[in-house]
Formats: sequence, structure tokens, C-alpha cells
Amino acid sequence: LNIALELIREPAILFLDEPTSGLSSADTENVISLLKEHTQRGKLIITNIHQPSSDVYKQFDRLWLLDKGGYPVYDGNPIEAVTYFKTAANYADPEASTCPLCGNINPEIVLNIVEERALDGMGQLTDQRKVTPQVWHEMYLKNRAEYSAVESSPVPATNQKKPNVFKQWAIFIRRNIVTKITNVQYLAITLLEAPLLALVCASLTRFTPPDAAYTLMENKNLVSYLFMAVIVATFFGMSGSAEEIIKDRALLKREKFLHLSHHSYIWSKVVLMAVVSMLQTLLFILVGNLTIGITDNFLLWWGVMMMTAVLANLTGLLLSQCLSSVVAIYITIPILLIPQILLCGLVVNFSDLTPKSTTGNVPAIGNIIPSRWAYEALAVESFASNDYERDVFELNRLKYQTEYFRHGFVHELKVANETIHDAKKRGVEVDEKYKKLLVNELPYLAEVWNLEPFSGSIENYEEVDKYLDETTEVLLKEGNRAALDADYVMSCKVHEIGHEALRELKKRSFNKKLESLVMGLDAKQACESVEGYLVPRSAFVYLEPRTKDGNAPFYSSIKCLGDMKIPTLWYNMAVLLLMQLVIVIMLLFDFPGRLVRR
Repeated sequence: LNIALELIREPAILFLDEPTSGLSSADTENVISLLKEHTQRGKLIITNIHQPSSDVYKQFDRLWLLDKGGYPVYDGNPIEAVTYFKTAANYADPEASTCPLCGNINPEIVLNIVEERALDGMGQLTDQRKVTPQVWHEMYLKNRAEYSAVESSPVPATNQKKPNVFKQWAIFIRRNIVTKITNVQYLAITLLEAPLLALVCASLTRFTPPDAAYTLMENKNLVSYLFMAVIVATFFGMSGSAEEIIKDRALLKREKFLHLSHHSYIWSKVVLMAVVSMLQTLLFILVGNLTIGITDNFLLWWGVMMMTAVLANLTGLLLSQCLSSVVAIYITIPILLIPQILLCGLVVNFSDLTPKSTTGNVPAIGNIIPSRWAYEALAVESFASNDYERDVFELNRLKYQTEYFRHGFVHELKVANETIHDAKKRGVEVDEKYKKLLVNELPYLAEVWNLEPFSGSIENYEEVDKYLDETTEVLLKEGNRAALDADYVMSCKVHEIGHEALRELKKRSFNKKLESLVMGLDAKQACESVEGYLVPRSAFVYLEPRTKDGNAPFYSSIKCLGDMKIPTLWYNMAVLLLMQLVIVIMLLFDFPGRLVRR
């Protein structure tokens, strides 16, 4: 097999190390005959061989014999070697190189003569050789034939044509598929891993209140299921591809001389693992979501989990390409996986990591964690796009925005204005943070609600108070209008399907725990003053981020990029796709693999 693999690329020179060891006599002759055919095509084949038969020995064109210590003792025609050594050893029949009856040659004669033992005075064999390697070597130097200079000639032409990159990709794909479908253990684990984990996760998080039937709405563990779904997709994506390249390293080393396309090889791995991820995430969703009772947003779930698993696949491929041992890979995987668990946004609260943030945005460390983008997209869209909430989400957004600004934002500004006014009345020094709050947030308030900017002085209590009261009136009208429109939409739905059907729809699509999480209902206050800015602590899913660079508070349903307002689902998917492209580029150019191996 090794000889066949080498002959595929039609080498001009081939070195073989004992190519017939372990073969039967018939197979040995077949191999030597095959190699002989290649020499007749102008190829040079150099090999070492032990105990050749007569037929095998005769097929060699030239013999180079080395004695102990690496001393050359013969170089020439193999058949003439018998005559040479017989003559040198003063045998009685030096001209007889073959059997006169059958014509066979016994190559052992040459070795027997070279290693012939000396006799002592009693005629007994000793451990000393009759002729030392050095003496044989001196005879070789004296008697060897003189060879004229060989004219250089071009390497024999070959009809072999290297396939183009697309054909190579198809061959790599086919080879990978054949390798995997013949591995029964791999197939069993691949097909059973996802549904088994889905069943475990969904069963353990399927919470049923005491003395009540199970409904998705009352399942307080649904958020944990969302979180585990993302982590599981990351886990089997990364572990499934971690050995894909490193196990091919010996094969790649052999094929390096064929100058095949590295890009075709990498893309074959990427595409194959993406297909495996599609299948595994599909099985996970079908089993897990059915068990826990999620009946809508199938494509949303599949899209997010598939993107997560594919990114994990690429990460595993990068590890497989960069590291030099399987042990190193599986030691590295937990180092990458644990931050995905801790910093996905559920285990560690991002606001606790950056309590002094004036925007409430996700910290920079959270932005480099893939699970954060996947989990946030899944949580936000599961709340905003379920069958019950979908038609009224935008109206509810406007309603809750007005409530947040009325009861939280404007209230804090009124408190700051009252504090400044009270300090002046008592003749004490005014805390600058209250003035800074009014200076920073009054313009922002006008910008968000398209109001006339505040043109008075923040030192004037009456002017500030009047402006805030007028703003409250505007917010109240907007909120009432949005509430009435939302009620109208729900009334139409009641008229269409009935009260009971609507209640059942809410039970199987809506979830209270998820609502509490994305709304921040457990927060002690709607917003908090930090360094002269009001940072939201609730209603995250309904509020627009203050920054225009794509950053936003966790669970925000939109991201602002300049003047564009992008839904969180599409923005987060784009980030995951960008991460995938970065890793693909690193794979294609083998970076940082070269640095690590160096």
C-alpha cells in the first residue's frame, strides 16, 4: 500500500526500505516485477533487501554491497558478484555463478564468502573473520569499474494530470465521507449524541408547578434550557472536529509532495463538518423542543444553533491544525469552553462586571464570546417572536419605552432638579453630579422623543420642572396610544380564535421567566445614575441602545449601527458569521499553525 501511494505521483527517483519484508514469495516477486517495470520506463529505484530469491535477485540491474561498519565492498552487476567474490576467495570454480542444472543463483554465497570465518591451528572455526571489512573495502577500491560521466537527461514525461481545485475538493469530500460512514462507532455517536443530550437537558428543565398541568408559560427553567442548548451545540461542535486535521497529518505529509490544494482540503473539512452540525442541531431541536413543549420558531432555533455549532466546528479544526497532539487539543477545549459558559450572559451578570459603565452595554470581554451572541439572539427572539407576542411586540415596545422614561428616566431627572433646588434653598453646596445629570440627559431625552431641546438654564428650577412635566405629558399620550393599539390587536385575535384559544396560545408560546429576564423585572429601580448618566436596569428588550457602534445592553432587541437599526437576531448572526470567516481565513492560510509548530 505504501509503495502504491508513492507510485501514484510517479516519482523520478524512489527509495524503498525493505519493500518485501513480511511478504510471501509470490507477493515478493510481484512487487519486484512491478518496480522493474518502472525502471524500464526510465525511473531510478534504490532499495535495500534481505534474503532475496534467485528470481528476485536476477531482476536487479546493479548491486551495491556494504560490509559491517558501512564499508562498500562491491558495486556492479549482481550476477557477476558471485564470480567476483569466488575469485577473490580463491574458490575452485570461480566462473560458476549459477547452478548448471536449474540456472538459479544463490545470493547467500556472496554473504557466506564475505563473512567466512578463519580457522585456528586445530582446523576449528574461530570468531575472527577470514577477511576483514577493511580488506574487502581496499579490494573494492582497487578493482571497481570506472564509470564515465553520465549525461544529464530530462525527467521522463508523465501523463498524470493534477485535478483542479474543485475536483480536489470533491475527492477530499468523498474520502472523508467514506472514512466516516465505514466507522460504525463514529456514526453511532454522531447520530445519538445530539438527541440524547437534548432529551437529558429538556427532561431536567421541564418544570411543572405543584397541582397543575405542564405549560411552557409556567416553566421557570426554560431559560436554563436555552442556555444549555447553546452550550451543547458549542460542545459537540468543537469536540466533533477537534481531531479532523491532526489525524490526517501523516497522510498530509505524504501528499505534500503532490502539491495539492490546501484550500480544497480545508474547505472539504469545513463543508463536511457544517453538514454534520446541521444534522446534529436538527436532531437536538426535534427531540429537545418537543420534549419541553416549544412548538414555534423552529427555523430560528435551528439557525442560531447551527451557526453556533459551525463556529465551534471551525474552532475545533483550528485547534486540530495548530496543536501537535490530541492530548493538547483536549486540554485546550475546556479552556475555551468554560468562558463560553461563564460569559454567555446568564451565569455572570454583565452589569456586575462593569458597574461603572455609563451606557449599560455588554463589556468588551462579552463581545468576543460566541455563546453570548447565540444565547442573546435565542432569548430575545424567543420572547419577541413567539406566536403570542409577535403581533404586539412593537406596540408593547413603544408602551414600555414611555413607561420607562416616565417612571424611571424623567423621575430621576426630577429628583436631581429637586435636590439642586433644595440645596440652594438651604444654602449648601450643590453636588455636581446632579447638575451633570441634567446637562447630559436633558438633550438625550429630547433626541429620543423628537422634542424641542431644553433651551433654559439647569439652574432654573421652574424651567426644568416645566420641561419635564411637558415631556411626561407627551410620553403619557404616546404610551396610551400604543396601549390602545395593542389592546385592539389582541381584541381582533380574540374575535378571530376566541378567548380560550388565545389563553392556550399564551400557555404554549409565552414564558413568564423569560419575560422577567429580558424585561429586568427583578431590578430594584428602572435606571441608575452612573457618572452623570442614567443607565437602564430594566426593560432591556424594549429600549434602544444609546450608542451607534453596534454595542447595546444585554437582551436589547435591536442594535444601532450608525443610523441603521438592526434586529438583534440578524446582528448577532452576522457577528457569528464574521467570527466564522475569521477562523476560515486562519485555517486557509495555516495561521497561527505555523507559529505554534515553529
